[in-house]
Amino acid sequence: MKVQPHLIVVALLIGTITPVARPQLTSLQTIVATSGLATIAANSAGVFDLSFEKLLLVGLATAIVLRPRSDVDPSGSAYCDAYPTYTYDSTYNLCYRSVKTPLLSAPDAEAACSADGPRAQLIRITDDHIYAFVLLQITLNGFKNIYIQGKRSTPTGPFLYNDGTPVTYFRWDAGKPTDDTYIRTDTNTRLMDDSDGSTLRSYICAVY
Repeated sequence: MKVQPHLIVVALLIGTITPVARPQLTSLQTIVATSGLATIAANSAGVFDLSFEKLLLVGLATAIVLRPRSDVDPSGSAYCDAYPTYTYDSTYNLCYRSVKTPLLSAPDAEAACSADGPRAQLIRITDDHIYAFVLLQITLNGFKNIYIQGKRSTPTGPFLYNDGTPVTYFRWDAGKPTDDTYIRTDTNTRLMDDSDGSTLRSYICAVY
């Protein structure tokens, strides 16, 4: 069987960012990792014909789930107790609430998160781990796309978090950003896209 070149790239990606698999995975992590590896194998066998971009996303998510974490909060879910409608995920060290409906505009989604408490905001994608978490939530909850934290005041200005610090992690879709204000995920590629914020979408709140 001929090995497709892009499968070698995905294999190298998994090997590079997964130096040692975690000895203990949650059942959900096991499902995600197993499904990801099975998808890559099925694509190699010709069962699927995924584009390189989609296959790369599968490989990235699989590798990140398996990668060891050293930054998990030892206090566990203690800081999440003040937010009873939120869930604490120790893998991502994140207290969050995923909202499929009602769909909201970007400003209204921000307001809805803020209404949950003083530390609640739209989720920030700050690294590969949180990006993988967002991909997982999109898949599990059947989201088409979501708003994420980050906006700018001018068409060419920098994207900023709510506290005024610059957004430094981006995984833009092809040809993006344009000149819009807010950040969302693309429906098809799940990569980042910019938006004027008026379209109603799902969202994820997190405690910071």
